[in-house]
Order: sequence, then structure tokens, then C-alpha cells
Amino acid sequence: MSALLPGNQVFWWKRISRVVEYPYRAEVVSVGTKRVTIVVEDPDDASVHFVRHVSSDSLQSVGGYFEKAIDQCPEDVEPAASWGRFTRYIEIGEDLRAVRLVDEFTNGNLLSYDRIHWVDDFGMLADACINRNRKCGRWSQSEEIEAAEFDRVWAAARASPLWRQQMATAQMARRGAVPIWLTIRGWRPG
Repeated sequence: MSALLPGNQVFWWKRISRVVEYPYRAEVVSVGTKRVTIVVEDPDDASVHFVRHVSSDSLQSVGGYFEKAIDQCPEDVEPAASWGRFTRYIEIGEDLRAVRLVDEFTNGNLLSYDRIHWVDDFGMLADACINRNRKCGRWSQSEEIEAAEFDRVWAAARASPLWRQQMATAQMARRGAVPIWLTIRGWRPG
């Protein structure tokens, strides 16, 4: 992460349990030698703020980026379950959630999702908040990639024959035009 300065917008990843962290939007007030003072926005009520003194490694700058997680386990549902392992490519937005996603399977198949076409018979857009500081997270080991690498895979997925099948089996009319996790403030996966 780049040097923290007063006024920087960040997410504070508060540890809720040994394995669960939750992001709180915050602003840096001051930077000390051991702790950073932040003003945190309550996720359920943006008008409520509180001060915390936290370590810099629990902070993530606000901003989008790209990741890929290789060697993912096969999907649970057919037909993707028989396609083998896959690499997941994700564009992560300022809200820490997937904007676009591509799964590239070992058999060559590509599935792609975005916030407009977010669910179909093959799968759906990821719902998790993604912590840039944790490279071993929800989808095992991941690494940041350049936008060009993501865009190359995205273009290939949208040009593939499977994309037409994804469009034909779209479920947004039944499940909602917008994923629930983008419509409810403070929504967390169950």
C-alpha cells in the first residue's frame, strides 16, 4: 500500500473472529510510528462516525484493481463441475466487490459475469468483499494483475460460444436486475 497520509480514504479490515474480517470505510486522521488514527463510518448508518487507532497493515486504500486466483477447485454444479479446475480473474471495484469476473477452466471453457449479467444457469458474480492485503483469501492464493491481462481474458470470454449460452440462460428477470449484495447497505454473505 502507498504511504498513508491524513485525508486518505481507506477501508479498515476489522477482525470479527479468528478467520473473519469486515471492512469499514474510514478516513486517515494522523499517522504515527506504530498506529494510524482513523475516523470510521458506521456501515449501517453513514451519519455515525467513531475514532480508532489501528495498525497500517489492517488498512486498504480505496480504489479498484485486478486479481487472479489460479488452480481453483472444480465448481459444485454441472456442467461446470466436469470442466476441471479453473483460474478466476476478478476486477474489484472501489466498493471491494467484483465488478467483472471470468473463470477460465482447464478444458478451455470461459464463464464471465458483470454487474449487468450477474447470474445464469452456469453460475454468478462473486458476492464477497475482497481484501487486497490478503493474498490467500476466499479463492485461495491470488495475485494482482494488470488491467490488460484481465481485459484480454474478458474479451476472449465474451467472444466464446459459451457466452451465448450464458445469455440464453440469464436469470436476472427472476433473481433481480441488481445482485442483492449491491442493493442493501452493509449486506454480508450468510
